[in-house]
Amino acid sequence: MGSTATTEIATSLTAAGLVGLLTVTDRSASCSCESAYLRMEDIARKDGRKDQAGLVLAQVTSMADIATLARELSRITSKDRELDSSVQARAAHCELLCAQNRPLIAMQRLTELYEEVAPNLQTTTPDVDYARCISLLAFWRHNLAPAIKKGFRVYEHYKRLIEDAVNPEALLTDHLGDDLIVKAENSWLIPAQEIVSMTAEQTKRRLKITADPPYVVMIFPKAKMQYAGLEIRQPCSIDTIPRRLTHWRQGDVPDERIDRDIPRAALGRLEWRP
Repeated sequence: MGSTATTEIATSLTAAGLVGLLTVTDRSASCSCESAYLRMEDIARKDGRKDQAGLVLAQVTSMADIATLARELSRITSKDRELDSSVQARAAHCELLCAQNRPLIAMQRLTELYEEVAPNLQTTTPDVDYARCISLLAFWRHNLAPAIKKGFRVYEHYKRLIEDAVNPEALLTDHLGDDLIVKAENSWLIPAQEIVSMTAEQTKRRLKITADPPYVVMIFPKAKMQYAGLEIRQPCSIDTIPRRLTHWRQGDVPDERIDRDIPRAALGRLEWRP
C-alpha cells in the first residue's frame, strides 16, 4: 500500500465515511475485499468503532478493489438521466477522483451525495402489502435481539436451531429485536403478492438475490406501513451507494421499491423460506 493511500485512509475520511466503507450486504458480493470488510465491521462493533483508520490500515489489503468499487458506483450514478444533472456531475467528479488514485475520497463524496439527495426524492404512500427477503445469515447478523445473539455467536449453531424447529417462524419472531429492523439503505421491498407461495430458489431468481437460502421474508402490511408513516419510491442509482450494489440495474427487479427506516411496528409477520 503506497504512502498516498495510507495518508488518505488516515486523514481524509470522516467517521461516517469509514463506517459506510466497512458495511457490506448480501447483494454487494462483487468486491473481493468483502470478507475483510465484514471482519472490520465485526471488530469495529466490538471496539466501539474506535481507531477506525487503524482498522482500515490493518485489514484492507487491496486499494485496487476499493478503486474499482468507487469507479463503478460513480459510473452508475453519473449515467442515470433520471437524476438532476448537478447530481450526475458530482458523481462524474468522483470518477475523476478514482482516476487520480483517490478512491477513498471518492467513496466519501459518494456517501455524502447519497445522504444529501436520497431524503429529498419523491415518495408515495404504499397501497399494497410489501415484503423484504433476506438470508438467514443476514437476519442472524442484524436482526437478532442482543440477548439471543449473545447465546448464538456462531451462525451455524443458530441455523441448526431454526432448521430443527417445529415452528421456525414463531421462533424467528420471538428472536427479533425490538428496535429498528430495516435501515433505509437496506429497505429494498417488493409487493408481497409477487413472491407469495414461491420456493426459496424461485424467490432467489425473482429477486436476483446473491446469498443462498434459507431466507427470512418480512411482510409489511400496507395498513401498518401507513400507520408508521412510511412512504416508498422507485429506487434509482443513488441507492446503490450505501450498499455498494455494483450489479444493480434499473428495472432488473420489476416493481421493486425502497423506503426509509422501517420500525418493528410496521412488521406484520415473518415467513421461513428454507
